Amino acid sequence: MKTHLVTGATGFVGKYLVNAFLEKGERVWIIVRPLNNLSAGERANDIFHDHLVRWPNTFRVVDGNIMVEGLGIKDSIIAELKNHEVIFWHLAANLSFAAENRADVQKTNYIGTVNVVKFANKVAKRFMHMSTAYVCGNAASFKEDELYKGQKFRNHYEKSKFEAEKYVRDNCKLRYIIFRP
Repeated sequence: MKTHLVTGATGFVGKYLVNAFLEKGERVWIIVRPLNNLSAGERANDIFHDHLVRWPNTFRVVDGNIMVEGLGIKDSIIAELKNHEVIFWHLAANLSFAAENRADVQKTNYIGTVNVVKFANKVAKRFMHMSTAYVCGNAASFKEDELYKGQKFRNHYEKSKFEAEKYVRDNCKLRYIIFRP
């Protein structure tokens, strides 16, 4: 059975993607981390209460965190995923341009992607990665199939997303698609 496994489901694009899949009758599992003294389940219930009620058999919350190896996902969930045709959607990112958030942006966007790709390589059939058009840095022109043109990055966000996209290209063993909104 096909299952869409999604990071960043609590974000702007993620909410719309999850809803679109569920409306089409697709199975969706979202990886949610605890935050601000709320468990993953509490956060998901706050954001997706109606989804949990409307689609109890096709919508599931998985407690996890892209900041740790193995995403902090329990072995029992991993074993269960191996019985599914997993399409992994990596949408989680830190979008901050603030200089004081440089370390958090790098950790989320690059280290998080490294952890996600390693996990996806073990359990998924396909990988979808949300990058950004800003990987072009200061390049005057940039094609979709290009990544490095000697561009300079204007901020740490652009650089972190470039490094993450490069990691996906170099290390993802699955068929993948990279989106650059």
